[in-house]
Amino acid sequence: DVNPINEINREELDPEGLEFRPYYLTFYDNLLEREYQTSQIRGSLAYTRVVFIIITALVIAWTVYEWIFEDPEILYAFVKAFFIVASVAFCIFSFSKSFMKNYHTSMLLAMAAALIGNSLYTIVFEKDGSVTTALTPVMTFVLFNISTYKLFILNVIHLIVYLLRVSFFYADHHEYTSDEILYILINYYVMLSGITFFSAFVGYQLERGRRTLYVLNRRMEGDFEKNQDILANLLPEFVKDRIKKGERSIAEDMGHVTIIFCDICQFHKITTTEKPHDLIEMLDKLFGQFDELCSNYGIQKIETVGKTYMACGGLKASEVGIDPRLLEQNPAKRCLHMALDMMDVVKGKTLVSGELKIRIGIHTGTVIAGVVGAHKPQFSLIGDTVNTSSRMCSTGADAKLHISSDVHKLVGTVDPKEITFIDRGDIPVKGKGHMHTYFVERPSFTTRRRGGRDRTVRHGTIKSDTLKLQALALGKNESETPKFLPRTNTRTLLDGDRSEETKRDDWEGAATSSVQRDDGLSSDQDRAKLLTRRFTTAVKNPDKVKKNPGYSNPNKRAPTIHPDKSKTVGKFGIEVLQESAVAQKFTDPRNWTFRCETSELEIEYRHATLRGSERKILIGFGLTAIIYLILTLLIFIDTPKENESDIEILYTLRFGFVFITAITVASAPARVYLRPVFPYIVIIIYSFGFLGTSYTLFIFKNNLRTVATLEALFLFAIINHSGSLFFKHIIACCFFNYGVWVICVALDNIMTFEIVFFTAVYLLMNFLGAFIREAADRRAYLLTLKIEEENKKTDELLKNLLPPVVIDMLKDGQLAAACYKEITMLYADIVGFTKFSAACQRRNEPQTVVEMLSKLFTKFDNQCKQFGVYKVHTIGDCYVVMGYKGDVDDSQRNIVTEVMHVIKMAFSMISHIHKVAAENEDLSEINMRIGIHTGEVITGIIGTEIVRYDVYGKDAIIANEME
Repeated sequence: DVNPINEINREELDPEGLEFRPYYLTFYDNLLEREYQTSQIRGSLAYTRVVFIIITALVIAWTVYEWIFEDPEILYAFVKAFFIVASVAFCIFSFSKSFMKNYHTSMLLAMAAALIGNSLYTIVFEKDGSVTTALTPVMTFVLFNISTYKLFILNVIHLIVYLLRVSFFYADHHEYTSDEILYILINYYVMLSGITFFSAFVGYQLERGRRTLYVLNRRMEGDFEKNQDILANLLPEFVKDRIKKGERSIAEDMGHVTIIFCDICQFHKITTTEKPHDLIEMLDKLFGQFDELCSNYGIQKIETVGKTYMACGGLKASEVGIDPRLLEQNPAKRCLHMALDMMDVVKGKTLVSGELKIRIGIHTGTVIAGVVGAHKPQFSLIGDTVNTSSRMCSTGADAKLHISSDVHKLVGTVDPKEITFIDRGDIPVKGKGHMHTYFVERPSFTTRRRGGRDRTVRHGTIKSDTLKLQALALGKNESETPKFLPRTNTRTLLDGDRSEETKRDDWEGAATSSVQRDDGLSSDQDRAKLLTRRFTTAVKNPDKVKKNPGYSNPNKRAPTIHPDKSKTVGKFGIEVLQESAVAQKFTDPRNWTFRCETSELEIEYRHATLRGSERKILIGFGLTAIIYLILTLLIFIDTPKENESDIEILYTLRFGFVFITAITVASAPARVYLRPVFPYIVIIIYSFGFLGTSYTLFIFKNNLRTVATLEALFLFAIINHSGSLFFKHIIACCFFNYGVWVICVALDNIMTFEIVFFTAVYLLMNFLGAFIREAADRRAYLLTLKIEEENKKTDELLKNLLPPVVIDMLKDGQLAAACYKEITMLYADIVGFTKFSAACQRRNEPQTVVEMLSKLFTKFDNQCKQFGVYKVHTIGDCYVVMGYKGDVDDSQRNIVTEVMHVIKMAFSMISHIHKVAAENEDLSEINMRIGIHTGEVITGIIGTEIVRYDVYGKDAIIANEME
């Protein structure tokens, strides 16, 4: 039953996590089993109710017929009326809350009651009951989505009880000879056992197929979600989909925005004094906390490059979805509050090199949002506003927030107890002449002792605009204290002992200076939640980091299981799985038709389905041949026949059918079933078998014709569920042979309506099973194809954005950082770009700048492919290249070859820039300045929002200074 169960320890999962027991067909993971059952119930509930209604209607129809034409006795009529009432009552019950809560128990009890009632009915009223017994396995195994092994036990018990009862039933009928009774019982045993066990096999295959498809979709959706999560953290949402569609030259006016530029002071000194793992740990925690501030204030992070953190407020495309109450504050004011909180984050933090300080500059104005580059598209903001914001940062002072007069005007009136503006007057700014600027600070602070640590808390925190904004962003009341996710310790990132000076915990709980964590969660626990949400759907021990070649990592990713992400509590009080975002995105009404959009896709679907059904096809043909052979041999015994002269024809038809099916089984290695003509061959083969079965009606005595009816039912089951035919072929084959069967029954004129009715009911039940199976198969096939297509597109884009080893690390839920030695780096800068950009700004043609960079960097991207080097990133007019592509193991690298590739790349870039300058008058003054250096670098992804793959370390700075 789908009832709530306690969470299990996910550490105890098997290595694969999505495996199920091969015989019982239940997942080892009880939580996953519950999810699967809930999703199956949700998907089949409406269909189950329809089947109940159809069965009830058929019971009513047959009862009415008997009341009208057979004049039954009172007890018989009362029992039939009871069956009708019970059927109607269960149909009504299927719409209740109790049925949904206890689906499996309700279904199994209903089936058990129906089988017991049918057995008592046949015993009391001395009915043969063979046709209804043949109908039971098909209805239970094929039509209803219930545990196969439980149904198997139920059906086997029912079969044994029936065979015992029918043995006594015919033994008491003296109108049959002993040979006739033996013949009937052997046929019943063989046919009913064949129908039951074949139906059980079909049910087993159907459930196994559903579970296998469920696992496949979970894994594919897990890959899809991980790819999307990674991509979402590399590119802003509003450009991600356009880039995936192949757009590369994107330039849009973003209107008036406010830009934050933050630099880490004395970064060169920090890189020379801090050990690599300490440097990465510091950057990861710092920028991660900045990312959280961006999220809380509704600010769009743009990028991080080395020591620089850049964010933007008021970006039109990124404002969609922000809490409307946040939007009531203008972007400049939000950026100002965020910048002050950034200052508070680092206040009092020390490193080996001394106190950690940052400087921040803010300016407001118009910008162009552009994507430049070909195989590694880079999102950037371009325009004079960006340059001026950078100048505000560089012309400020350590541990100071520096803003332009334009920002000061936009912020307007503020509470002097909260914010203080220090007028600097007019100061010289490179490329801008003199500008009126201000320093901004918070006026008063006190230090309190909390939790064993010195905490810096500013006056008026709870009622400040800052916390109001934070509370709004988190959906909290103003009186609630928001909690941020601190960064975990990444000390296992790289080899080497940590210095004593940096073995401190002063970063824990310091997402903002005004907030104290009080939820009792450790830093590692919160980091796990953070990385799980950002980079993967299920991460096991995410604080353990994979090292680059040379560093071992014993940790293995946990199974991709995320129950809380895809379920809601339904109105009936049970957990009902929603369709995942992937399924909703790719659901197409055409999946429920019985032909794909194109003939090529239809052929691919047919081949894939037939290959998957090969075993079932062979079993169907093989079982048919064996059973028909046994039944044909039984005809040789002294069974009474009405016309001895027809025996030779009957033998020819039946042995011919056995021979043809045997030949079909033997042809399996040749994959004949993949040929377009195969369905029509199958129709002819089974029609030949029906001819022999139909002819049997004219051979047997009246009361022995039920044996031939069971043969027909068995053939109908094989046709519908052996997997050799698709639904359109099944319909054609069954209708043709059913027509032949009806004609033969009519000509025989014995038990005409009963045989026709119950055979039609049997066919209808099989049609329903075949219909729902193929509809689901086609939908799942198309869904799988589209997910594969989407994953392929995303994978191609990710391969261009990140080195393969980094993608694998992110998919495994590991921090993508590594240390490499003897890496050759190239830093290139376009000389004259600032002058060209300013001229375009004066002409109100900022798009021209984006177009120029896009064409130029696209050419450089192609040269990267040509020379086998890796493009690290671009920022503005700066282009950074690394000789090592990350596509081979560190031990297989050729350092000299990498150096030569980078040098060739440099000369090619200079040659191209000279060519562009010569061919374009507006660009005649541009040139290129390039610096190259080889040394040790740390590569990795820092932060949690809109991250980029970057290089760090003193040698990276040297390479930049060489330029």
